[in-house]
Amino acid sequence: MGENWTQTTLEKVVALRRGHDLSQARRVSGEVPVIGSGGIVGRHNVAIASGPGVVIGRATNLGRPVWIDEPYWPLNTSLYVTDFMGNDPRWVFHLFEVLDLSGYDSGSVQPMLNRNYIRSVPVSLPPLTVQRRIAAALGALDDLIETNERLTASLTTASRTLFQYLLTSGTPQEKRLTEVFELDFGAAFKGRYFSTRGVGTPLLRIRDLKTMSSDVWTTERLYGATLVEPGDVVVGMDAEFRPTIWLGQPSFLNQRVCRVRSKIGGLALAREALEDPLRLIEASKTGTTVIHLNKRDLDEALVTVPDAEAIRAYDDVAEPMREAVVALAEERRELQGVRHELLPLLMSGRVSPGEVDQGV
Repeated sequence: MGENWTQTTLEKVVALRRGHDLSQARRVSGEVPVIGSGGIVGRHNVAIASGPGVVIGRATNLGRPVWIDEPYWPLNTSLYVTDFMGNDPRWVFHLFEVLDLSGYDSGSVQPMLNRNYIRSVPVSLPPLTVQRRIAAALGALDDLIETNERLTASLTTASRTLFQYLLTSGTPQEKRLTEVFELDFGAAFKGRYFSTRGVGTPLLRIRDLKTMSSDVWTTERLYGATLVEPGDVVVGMDAEFRPTIWLGQPSFLNQRVCRVRSKIGGLALAREALEDPLRLIEASKTGTTVIHLNKRDLDEALVTVPDAEAIRAYDDVAEPMREAVVALAEERRELQGVRHELLPLLMSGRVSPGEVDQGV
């Protein structure tokens, strides 16, 4: 622990209060963020807490913090800081990142975090000057990650905008989906070969399309299994049919996910051209609890693509964009890894902000 750090309890560091009920019927359109257990869940026209603020999950995501810069409305599924007691607000946010409050639920059938139960949670408290330096060190990494995410979003938007422009300005053609795209379907990997992270090969399942990270790995080696590389286009075949550029590690393709490759252009083209036909297929499947994309749907689907000259022009611009998005994803993982390692070291005093500044 760093010099002049003190041992105290959470109630001496911040004051917490339960959030306030705000039903959908009572909400009025406005600019004020409504914060629940996992972040912003809507907007309202009235704020009852000023920013900057820290909100933590009370009903779900127990203890996980949300940072908010502006005035906001914290819902009753959360707890929020009403008094930072002279501590740096951003440091307090990082404090809740390292505190494990998941075991402090009220004991009811549904887990619920009670602020009275966590008052005595031990906290290592550095001087205010050190708090600010810790917040600045972690904030620099957060800024880099945010810049990375904004650039990724800009490249993605630019690629989609260019594709739509070429469809409206040229002489597009409507063809069968399977005429212009090659489809590789995932395999049924056996559960008994599933392993922990780092053992074997990652397995790309539908749920991983949202996180770009495979939680399940496998030691099984299936003949003909498809290995998806970063930058490949994949589509989930249950619930939502969204063409997605895979940004995770090289992974085996699991069942109910397919990989798409283009016969007429690059992978960026495949992602953009598939958006509308897959959305139409999804919209046509009503009346069932969980919808499924099947081979017949894909065989019968039509897709609109630009003419050959426009495709070449699109690939010249969009493929470097797609490759840049893949590179940015790798950089983001590295930055997030550094942050993940530094956070507990800085917040415990085992590493000082000065050592981070010196690259130690």
